[in-house]
Amino acid sequence: MRLADVLLLGVVGVLVSYGALALVAFRRTRDPATTLALAFAAYWTLVGGVYFLHAKRTAGGATYTYLEDRLFPVTIDGDYALTLLAYSVFLFVCIGTFIALSRAYRSGGDEALSAWERLSQRFVHWRLLVLLILLTAAKLLVVRSLIAANADGASLYEATRTVKGGSGHELLVYQYLNISTSYAMATGFALWLGFVSGRASYRPAHRIVIWTCYLVLLAEVVGENAVLGNRAVPLVVLAGVAAGWARWRYVPSTGRARTRLTVMLVGLGTAALLGLGAIGNARGGGLTTPGTIATSILDNLKNPANVLTQVGNSAEKVAAHMSLLGVIRDGPGLREPFAANSYAVYATLVNAPPDQVFTIHPVAAWWLRVGPVGVVLAGLLIGVVLAFFQRLSFRPRGAVLSAFALPAAVLPAAGIPTIMLRSGPETTRSVVIELLIIPALLCLPATLFGRTPVGVVTAAHQAVPPRSSGVSTMTTPLTNDVARAFAAIRRRWWIVAAAAVLGAAIGFAGASSDDTATYDSNVAMPPATSTDATWTAPTTRIAADLHSSQTQAKLGAVVDGTTLVTTGTPEPAASVDIRVTAPTAERAAAATAAYAQEAASQYDAYIRELAEGRIRSIEQGIEAIGQGSGDRSVATRADLAVQKSTVQQLIDRKTPVTTPDALTSGGSTLQTVVLLTIAFAGLAAALVGFLGLGSRTLRFTDDVTDVTGDGSLVASVTGDGSWAMGSLVDRLAADSGQSVTLVPVGTKDIDDLRDTLMVGVTDPSQVRVSPPVGAGGAGNPEGPVLLVARLGADTRRQLDASHRTFSAANSQFVGVVAVDGHA
Repeated sequence: MRLADVLLLGVVGVLVSYGALALVAFRRTRDPATTLALAFAAYWTLVGGVYFLHAKRTAGGATYTYLEDRLFPVTIDGDYALTLLAYSVFLFVCIGTFIALSRAYRSGGDEALSAWERLSQRFVHWRLLVLLILLTAAKLLVVRSLIAANADGASLYEATRTVKGGSGHELLVYQYLNISTSYAMATGFALWLGFVSGRASYRPAHRIVIWTCYLVLLAEVVGENAVLGNRAVPLVVLAGVAAGWARWRYVPSTGRARTRLTVMLVGLGTAALLGLGAIGNARGGGLTTPGTIATSILDNLKNPANVLTQVGNSAEKVAAHMSLLGVIRDGPGLREPFAANSYAVYATLVNAPPDQVFTIHPVAAWWLRVGPVGVVLAGLLIGVVLAFFQRLSFRPRGAVLSAFALPAAVLPAAGIPTIMLRSGPETTRSVVIELLIIPALLCLPATLFGRTPVGVVTAAHQAVPPRSSGVSTMTTPLTNDVARAFAAIRRRWWIVAAAAVLGAAIGFAGASSDDTATYDSNVAMPPATSTDATWTAPTTRIAADLHSSQTQAKLGAVVDGTTLVTTGTPEPAASVDIRVTAPTAERAAAATAAYAQEAASQYDAYIRELAEGRIRSIEQGIEAIGQGSGDRSVATRADLAVQKSTVQQLIDRKTPVTTPDALTSGGSTLQTVVLLTIAFAGLAAALVGFLGLGSRTLRFTDDVTDVTGDGSLVASVTGDGSWAMGSLVDRLAADSGQSVTLVPVGTKDIDDLRDTLMVGVTDPSQVRVSPPVGAGGAGNPEGPVLLVARLGADTRRQLDASHRTFSAANSQFVGVVAVDGHA
């Protein structure tokens, strides 16, 4: 088994485990925005690793993306295994922090939804729209000025990204205007879409105007950024609108409405994905050809398969993924704790070409600053930011606080990943300013002095029916999914432990058995210069010739079973880079040396052929002069003789070949073992946890009320007993004048619980412990009846059957007593 196969197994396991935790986070918060942000976190972290590992598991050292040629090669080795391990820890720390700090929907979610609905009816959309229209007009004027100032630029994308001359101030103004109008529009439009009652509070004519303005502004934002090749802003806008609509409209819906909205969600989501994929083609559009760019986008939309292929092959998901590997390899001792610009440090470290902007992952940025501990710090920071926005979205109260809660509820969906997952910790300031403060300030005029709703029919208040007199019932706190999952994992801890051992064994076996190695050699081919000519190397042709069957046959067994990757670099630094992957390090080194020697020989042969032709030309010149006398003839013959000697030296020259360098690094076993241990343990924990969510066994007190209904639970008893249980029995016996019968829910009798259930009972003779249901004496006892449900042992089906039987057959049936399974 190759190391790539083992690491791919580990990465997939981590992603599945992370997906399970993301689902738990959504069930806890019911917040689509932060859940989508967590999904993007995985996309820009480990998803790129799946593509790398899949591409290189059979191709060895083959280049998967052009970024390897521009930045550095990615080799499946110990450093790459450490990179995957670091990213895995980051994801789990991030989502664990969010789950721990986020606010559960059960603790005020319904109240917050009601507050949002009231806000949607009082929100003055026309104030926001007027402000957005004015700012959009100013933005278009700035764009026009930028394009005019960059008339010599290669593309619209470059014109709105590159500072030239005195355009720096205008460029900054445009970027803030673009963010302000786009994000505030997305916030208001999401609120408009989220509540039918909010739209109904406006008169029909006003609704038409608001719909038109929002749709025109949305088209302007998407269209402008599409022509300029900017995918980030449309992504944040569309994801924010979708998250708000899902939060306020889709998630609370049920029944047929949910089905209809699901179809709408899938359809619009697919359309948005295709649109964002097509925008990528606009980045190369010329300043004078915006129409051509638009035509290109439309042509791509007509062929969705091409767009999906482009999205799948996009380098965005691997650019950030690669950055940590570059930091680990090229800067093991580099520490810049107070760096103002993480990307600048990274670009210098990996010698990134200045003609393109690449991406740095926050883990890589933190690693540059503080070393490996930065993995945890990066996860904590992003988890805290997500939890902050999620908690703020629970507080749509008051004009000012509502203005800030509104963007916090929708913009994190793609805003936080787009900003924080593609740079260092310094972007936290940008998140607060761009995703919170600026949109909130633009929404503030619409929340201050809210409007009076028109045409909204308020449902009549229905009084809560009074509780029937009699035995007091217990208020059972709801048990959240996290508690249920962890309880299930504690019960089945040995499954997680066994899975961890299995993962460690697979990681050790796979890493130690894979001796695959990759070696690299760079053959420099400087220009050959004679007295009157300079010959440059055909590096592209030589690199291609090394792959030919003739070369393979010539080199023979030394290159059999190896994978070759070549890159020809033209002048001014002409060279051919040779990268060979083989089953062993010795074979990889030998094959690399053989290919390098062959490349040098081909270059020497090329120069020799040109030099020999030049020598023949010189000799013909000498013969033409003959033995003529005269100073001029003698001087010419002497000059030609010197040229011949110089050219002859080129024929005799030999291109030096350096010793191949090992690209793979040792020490991959430990990282691989840890990664597989985490992946398998995470998968097992996810499986056990999810099975625990749907357990048929009664585990918690609210499981009882889920089956028998609210008000059915009259007591809860732990291992030490409960005096409340004793008081309840005494009162029932006194009121009825008959013995109280305790009936077990399950098939096991409750004789072992007698002492626990009798704590606090004044007269034990007034208590009768019945055999299980169906046994003799448990048919229809006289007097008050209490069902005893043993948590951790009895099942929901048994409780349901017993409750139906006794609640219908016995008029003195009281309710259910829950006994902890450890009692």
